[in-house]
Amino acid sequence: MDPWNEFGRSLGVIAPLSRTSLKFDVQGRPAVLEEVWSLIADAEAPTHRLTVDLRGLSPGTLKIFQEGFFSPIARLFGAQDLTIGDKAFDALYVVKASPAGLAASIFGGPRRERLIEAIRAVGRYLSPVIDLSRESLSVRTAESSASRALFERMTAAARELTSAILAVKGSVLLWEEAGLPPNARCPVCGARFLAAVTTCRKCRTPHHHECWVYFGGCSTYACGQR
Repeated sequence: MDPWNEFGRSLGVIAPLSRTSLKFDVQGRPAVLEEVWSLIADAEAPTHRLTVDLRGLSPGTLKIFQEGFFSPIARLFGAQDLTIGDKAFDALYVVKASPAGLAASIFGGPRRERLIEAIRAVGRYLSPVIDLSRESLSVRTAESSASRALFERMTAAARELTSAILAVKGSVLLWEEAGLPPNARCPVCGARFLAAVTTCRKCRTPHHHECWVYFGGCSTYACGQR
């Protein structure tokens, strides 16, 4: 049986979007599994990507990849390479996040081992690439051969990551709200907002997350939120 139809039927999806595309839910969020063409070793090749819609739910950005697979990421994000506390995983993968504490939050507690196992199970050679943006989570693999087993591994990783991301979203880490003026500045340091911010739940005053931590809570006079 065609692996797309086979995997779709295992999820209860009778008709794929196309011969190489499938739509279903991951942890209650809309998701699309599809074949995409990527540049690998200076040549275009078919790869596979699973994208989960997280609009309004993402607490920041996160990139996880093996050095050499997607080297332009390293240039975009500078020298930052975070560790999550597992020596084997930290040696194999480059981890970048904004805010930096997001990586520790996602991989914190008892879910760390499940996440590591799920991510490493996805790919074989120089993959997967995990990309959390403001709007979505994507799990991409360099494997070109479609199979039900591959799709199941990608979905398992997406489920573990989405569950962890949604748990982090319940904290005080929030993206800059669309209603902020373009020249809005942090009341603690006076600098403009260029990335994720912490917004006071009581008076809704935005702060840089680092400034919120430094100040010990909201800096608005008489607010008192911690």
